[in-house]
Amino acid sequence: MSSVIAPPARSSGSSGNRVGLALLVIGVAVAQFAVALVAARDPGNALQVVGALVLLACAVAFPRLVLVLALPATLIAIRVGPARFDLSVSDAVTVLGVVAALRFVPWRDRRLRLVLGALAAYLGFLAVTLVPNNELRSVLEWGHRGLLFGGSILIGVAIVHSGVVRPALRLFVLGCSVVAVLATLSTLRQGFAPADLAFINKNHAGLVLAAAFLVLWAAAPSLAWRREVVVGLRVVMIVGLAATQSRAAAIGLVVALAVRPLLQGNRGRRRQVSIALLVACAALITVTAVSINERDLSRPSNELKFNAINTRTDVLRSTWSEVIVENRLVGAGLRFWTDPAEPRPTPHNWVIGELGEAGVIGLAGVLVLLGATALALRRSPALLAELAMLAFVLRVTQGFADIFWVAGPLTAALILTGLGLTADPGTEDDDDERALIAPGTTGSIGLSPVARPGPPPP
Repeated sequence: MSSVIAPPARSSGSSGNRVGLALLVIGVAVAQFAVALVAARDPGNALQVVGALVLLACAVAFPRLVLVLALPATLIAIRVGPARFDLSVSDAVTVLGVVAALRFVPWRDRRLRLVLGALAAYLGFLAVTLVPNNELRSVLEWGHRGLLFGGSILIGVAIVHSGVVRPALRLFVLGCSVVAVLATLSTLRQGFAPADLAFINKNHAGLVLAAAFLVLWAAAPSLAWRREVVVGLRVVMIVGLAATQSRAAAIGLVVALAVRPLLQGNRGRRRQVSIALLVACAALITVTAVSINERDLSRPSNELKFNAINTRTDVLRSTWSEVIVENRLVGAGLRFWTDPAEPRPTPHNWVIGELGEAGVIGLAGVLVLLGATALALRRSPALLAELAMLAFVLRVTQGFADIFWVAGPLTAALILTGLGLTADPGTEDDDDERALIAPGTTGSIGLSPVARPGPPPP
């Protein structure tokens, strides 16, 4: 009886190594071709391409480091890269963060799928408006919005699943404390005028300082700092926010803090402290309102129409009468205000801005996107779901009096939103989430019946 010798089985590991090596060789070849092509056309841009490729390689090799830096990078609004793309540091780090996040994202999580599906629907709505408004700036903005929203969410999710929540939040808070101190010193030097910082404008600074305050208030246990340090940093953030005199950010913070007691299932000390803090922030809004009268409404009559309130009101009114009424369905095109033939001031309201850019179709799409994100957060069992909801409410509210689709403020808020979107690694997350509820407990978000283990926030 003859024996048959079977050939040795190929290991899946060796096959995977071969595929990885092949992809690496192809990637290097494509990169070399791209650098050569750019160098032939514009040698000055070749160095930028090489630098971008090096950064992408670092994002693949050191993904956790990139994810940790993604949040503090939202504090820098300096422009980088080719002028035609108009990239900020935050945009560039978001691209690197998405590359670093891909290996950590739980693609089967149904809440993440809900948000990404809504984003795809929104981009589909916008694609319809691109048919009559297909200028290059509109197409680039279409891609930018997909990266800005989806990329920031993925980075936040990956920060949790890669286990770097604490260093990411700590570095963000420390960076914001530097911004707060610089803003305070700036406003003191200028006789209590709004803070003037070289690397970030006052509205951007106000938003990130408000977001950092929410981190210190709703996610203090995640920082693992002494209580005295946390309380001191909260004061620093509030003082810095007051120094920026960013009214939209202050109002957004008040609304977020007003929502927090509604999200908590218990009626104990935490709710009373939250309401007390809400009263304190309302006092901050009152002081801000007084500053409006002193700084804006007290100007001479020939300058009164140029104050901040009247200027923005005039922009909203002209956008409605001259743009939206004429382009109700599909709008005037994404970033229509940068049209070289007819430049316009940017509307500081996300509803008016969306109607002006993409009409009723675009507004319907963004409402679907925001609604789906809020629904996903409501159903999330994540430990940071409360912080995520507060950051989301902060940004949406602030966007009623500021530009919404801008890297930096939106990136920071959406990364914090992503932190609380999905369950932490190792946490059971089955279809019957009520099974996770311990007897006599409720979730951190009272609307979602999910237990939150660990110490309550102060």
